[in-house]
Amino acid sequence: MMVLAACQSQQQEPEPAPPSPPVNTPLMLSPSPAVAVVVEPTPAIATLRVWGPVDFDPQRPNADAEIWQQQQSDFETVHPEIEMVYEAKPLTGPASLLTYLNAASSVAPSVLPDLIIIPVTALAEAAQTGRLFPLDSLIAAPIQEDFYPFAIRDTSVEGQWLALPLAVRIEHGLTRSGRRGQIPLTLDKMASDSAPTWLFSAQDSANGEVSNALLLQLLAITAPRPGPESLPTEANLVALFTALQAAQGAGTIPNQVLLLAESDDLVGRLENGEAELIEGNSYRYLEERRQGTSVTFAPIPTLFGHPVTVVDGYLIALTTDEPRQQAAAISYISWILTPSRLAAWSRASHWVPARRSALAAAIDEDSYRTFLAERLENGWLRPSDAPWRDFGQTLHAQFRALLLGHISPAQAAETIIDRYEP
Repeated sequence: MMVLAACQSQQQEPEPAPPSPPVNTPLMLSPSPAVAVVVEPTPAIATLRVWGPVDFDPQRPNADAEIWQQQQSDFETVHPEIEMVYEAKPLTGPASLLTYLNAASSVAPSVLPDLIIIPVTALAEAAQTGRLFPLDSLIAAPIQEDFYPFAIRDTSVEGQWLALPLAVRIEHGLTRSGRRGQIPLTLDKMASDSAPTWLFSAQDSANGEVSNALLLQLLAITAPRPGPESLPTEANLVALFTALQAAQGAGTIPNQVLLLAESDDLVGRLENGEAELIEGNSYRYLEERRQGTSVTFAPIPTLFGHPVTVVDGYLIALTTDEPRQQAAAISYISWILTPSRLAAWSRASHWVPARRSALAAAIDEDSYRTFLAERLENGWLRPSDAPWRDFGQTLHAQFRALLLGHISPAQAAETIIDRYEP
């Protein structure tokens, strides 16, 4: 609102009004110190820039993209002072999101994003750029408490909470609907004559990382999680490798697992009778259910029967320290992670929400919702730091050597403990 005041001379006609000032420029209209008239600037629109993979591009022609796009449009309607810009970036290669983020920080800071969406496995690398800013004091406590434990615990680096799970999937078994008999919960039962044939990936990966199948088994025998700084006991390692070797000897774990990659279509092998239990995940199950196939969810047997799981997916992280941009970014995060919106998008995309209050609306199958909730409470994000990668490679190599018959369970366990025990 602009207020004008002028002193009129008795001898002279009033001076013509000064020209209109630019819209966003504060201006003192009166030379008199007694009457200072200020035109307040019109608030500028903040551009909220998000970098992420093409899978989250709201312009792609998918049903979940339509919901994603509508949610962003609704956000801009409620927040007319914020304009959303999404820039799809490749996740690998010389022009990858993180490579560009690193380079632009020094040569073109004006093009940097305010938020990034990255895979769980890229968190450690992203943290090393120095461009991730803590969320601890920016997200309200009731919202933090609504997330499953892994959401904050496993996205914290050096005591700072740097990312939030946007979309996750969890590892679990898949079997045929109507199969007679229950899937055993413990590995010792997998060496019996009635145990199901079990397929999972044990092939060497391109980067040498441990498979999700073995990682899940290790999580089940280690607290808080396996790694160079938190080794499973040698006794538990020997027991795990002995149980897996016994299942292989009984034919429950066929030798062909050594040739199976995580990208192989194990559902096809389940449907044609090659296996009765396969390593799968929530995303694949929800997709199979949508297609109406005869596949249902199942537990993965572990040494002690614990319902742990590996959590994978995508994270959203804050990459600006400018207060106004941070406020806009947190408003957006809070908007898209509101339980009703998160559940609607999860239903369409087949990702699982990481908030407890969103799970009920996202999963309409009661038994599966209960199954998921138990595992989400006991889930761990797949680790991504360099020491873990080395540890995982060692574990995977010993696991393969065991299945190939080159070493005993005791030798496999001893090699791991000797290499990493202080």
